[in-house]
Amino acid sequence: MKQFKIIIIAFLSIFFSCSKVKKQQEFNLKKIDSIAFRRDYHGIENLSDKTLDSFLIRKPDGFLICKSGLLYNDLVSYGVIDSLGLNLKVFDTLPDEFSYQFSVEKQYEVKLDYLEYDESLDTPGVAISFKENNNIILIDTLQFGWPPDVIFSILDVNNDGKEELYTVYKNYIINGHNFWIDIYQLEEE
Repeated sequence: MKQFKIIIIAFLSIFFSCSKVKKQQEFNLKKIDSIAFRRDYHGIENLSDKTLDSFLIRKPDGFLICKSGLLYNDLVSYGVIDSLGLNLKVFDTLPDEFSYQFSVEKQYEVKLDYLEYDESLDTPGVAISFKENNNIILIDTLQFGWPPDVIFSILDVNNDGKEELYTVYKNYIINGHNFWIDIYQLEEE
């Protein structure tokens, strides 16, 4: 009988301790918008030095922009997009570790790890880790070509107190550079 009581007490203590475990928050990194620009180099062969320099550093023109996109008006108001194209000067290149403002009261630490191409990866990219109090809350992989000519930046263009994560991926193809801007936000599931 004493063994039966011990088994019942052990079972009940396990049952009640498990019922008090708080469910861990789950997060995902959601792409909320994407836009593309191009800096075309067609016709540079006849330009002089000064004209050539200004032509090569001009703002990329938009070619895949949905003006009814989620953040389009906010991007224009913030100065990311203007009548001349993409304003690359608004994007500060982030270090491999930085802070991300999740909400007005919460901030997470972020770490970027560049993944080189090998047989285990279909496409190389960047592993991005979000941490709270040194505990990893999310690891996600963003895929880019190699070498990844990509910069990461954070802005809050819609002024909601929650930063958006911007990736600006640049690649050269057929006499020009394409600039692919993807906009992400960390969300609770």
